[in-house]
Amino acid sequence: MERPARPRRRLRRRRGAEAGNKEKENQIPAAALAKCAPPLRLAVERLSGAKGGFAPKWMNLDSQVNSLEAVATLAAACKAQATPSLVTLSLRYCALPAPGADGQDGADGQDGGGGSDDALDALVDLVATNVNLETLYLHGTVYEDWVDALAEAWHARGALHRVRNGGQTYLRKVDLAYLQDRTKVQPAWSIRPKKSKKVPKKGKKKK
Repeated sequence: MERPARPRRRLRRRRGAEAGNKEKENQIPAAALAKCAPPLRLAVERLSGAKGGFAPKWMNLDSQVNSLEAVATLAAACKAQATPSLVTLSLRYCALPAPGADGQDGADGQDGGGGSDDALDALVDLVATNVNLETLYLHGTVYEDWVDALAEAWHARGALHRVRNGGQTYLRKVDLAYLQDRTKVQPAWSIRPKKSKKVPKKGKKKK
């Protein structure tokens, strides 16, 4: 007697193969990863799903993104995600090309008039890609010539987006209702009841 066919198992195998192919497509080329600093390489692998587990919601890459290629690689990894996962990103003290520096070719293979222009374009692309980003730290990374372009990209995300510290801190979660009356948006358990004044009992004299 012949064994019955198992189409369900075959279907699962096919789905697994398709998922594996999609993961391979989303992976950053090994040559680009080799140029990244180890912390940035690990961050890119986590964003692309190569390390498994849940996609990261926050990342600290201070002093680790120091070239146009590094910014472009990070932006490409975020863009490859089906749903952008980053909520908080810190890119402080990164040594990116200064305004007027010799040109480095951008991700599109064209020089935007200088390495600084291409690095700025990559940062703007990073802001535009991460739609769920709520906090972005750029202390010591952003030049004065970049502030207007980055602020414009950040403000385009919504009315609650704010820029602080001279264009170095980008915040999204600024609840206007909270600023007007925080008791309306605070949970009940966090509001301390006012202490009532104790009334002295009758019949007792003070010594």
